[in-house]
Amino acid sequence: MKILWITNISIGDMAIGKPMGGLWMDALLKEIKKEKEFSFVIVTSNNSKSLEHKNIDGIQYYAVPGGLPVHYKRDTKIAYNEWKEIFEIEKPDVIHVWGTEYSHAVPALEVAKDLKIPSVIYIQGILRAISRFATGQLPFFKMLKYTTLRDIYRSQLLAFQNNWFKNRAKTEERLISLSGSVVVENKWAEYFCKSINPEIRVFKIPLNINKEFSQHTWSVSTMHPHTIISNASGPAYKGIHILLEALLIIRRRFPDVKLFIPGKSMIVSGGHINRQKVPGYWNYISDFIRNNDLGENVIFTGYLTQKELAEKLSQANVFAMASSIENHSSSLKEAMAVGTPSVASQVGGVPEYFNFGDTGFSYRFEEYECLAGYICELFEDTELCLKFSNASKKKSDEIDGIEITKKIISMYKILSQKDYLHES
Repeated sequence: MKILWITNISIGDMAIGKPMGGLWMDALLKEIKKEKEFSFVIVTSNNSKSLEHKNIDGIQYYAVPGGLPVHYKRDTKIAYNEWKEIFEIEKPDVIHVWGTEYSHAVPALEVAKDLKIPSVIYIQGILRAISRFATGQLPFFKMLKYTTLRDIYRSQLLAFQNNWFKNRAKTEERLISLSGSVVVENKWAEYFCKSINPEIRVFKIPLNINKEFSQHTWSVSTMHPHTIISNASGPAYKGIHILLEALLIIRRRFPDVKLFIPGKSMIVSGGHINRQKVPGYWNYISDFIRNNDLGENVIFTGYLTQKELAEKLSQANVFAMASSIENHSSSLKEAMAVGTPSVASQVGGVPEYFNFGDTGFSYRFEEYECLAGYICELFEDTELCLKFSNASKKKSDEIDGIEITKKIISMYKILSQKDYLHES
């Protein structure tokens, strides 16, 4: 059986430069490749002028022109024919789209529908939901104050991020309507999808966390006291500004506290020209750190491999997830797999597997006072840390990677059946 994946980034043997992206897809690809009955075609878009193709270790990789997925723009008829060419060459049995964020998959699913090739979309995030919380509740005047030329040029003004995501949500709705099948992890995502298409077929399959995380174990004896590791740096809805507000409160009681933030540094150096070249949110974070003398307390780790991230999680006293919106939060699930005591915002599908007082502490994302209080409580109580660590590890172990792979394989077989296709 041949499965064609449509991704937003390069993965597998084609992945370069940013090892923190697409970890769940790499983990799944590694597992399913062990099944001899399956072969894979992986397609994304890039800045090439014509269709690109490589065969690496038996996997067919394609890149369609039109720009990277985030900037994809292609004449509708040309794009249709490019995807049709790939499908006619490879003859996939099932098409699996990873995410609804970008439009490069739209012509692909239009071709798939015309050629009667079954497809399914893995819901990585719900753009309609993100549009409500994209600014992380930053005050409007601050968002305007920190607008940069880069934001204006890319039409990504922080103050209007909600509208940007609303426009992206139109692509999401089109994709869900074209496919008719989705993979979700929770009821939260399921109900959002059904609000778009009440007849959508839903496969509920949890995220496949890389085994690297379960091979590391947090312990009281080896963790570094008064250290926090967060979800990765990024846009405002990832909540780094909320975490920094909490850090100010934590520092009063624990002056030696350290916050490790995975991903590229958001600290902007240089003069006014440099500040105009980055997202305005980065300037806001930079100024907050400088103005509050947090330079010694905040460390951006840079991009980490899966092994490096797992090691960091095992060394931290606490993991904190401060997002204003999440579907499932792979970062939190990775922390739970390691057993890192965690505090997480109660958003999206997170409450369906992360329980207050059992696997950790949860709070309303904007209430940084509570976030700070819960982190301080864990700093002071190693027995509570151990309780949360064991419960998180146990909860994570309940989601067996092999079973997840079997569910994905079963889904592919169901989708490829002619009766299923005829019904849809």
